[in-house]
Amino acid sequence: MVQENKKGLYMGIAAATAVVGAAFLYHYIFNDADAEGEEEEEAVDMQTELEEQGLDKVKKNANG
Repeated sequence: MVQENKKGLYMGIAAATAVVGAAFLYHYIFNDADAEGEEEEEAVDMQTELEEQGLDKVKKNANG
């Protein structure tokens, strides 16, 4: 009887782990494309802001 309860418990844990893993995989696959587009857009905006403020040029010290 105790073995039967442990088996059910382990099967429940395995099922819950599979569901959570599938949810993580789903979000990783389908939200990754949106995140990349936003990062590229932010990078372009940041580059434009740096150029407007004159911070895109490297400053050198007296030693070169």
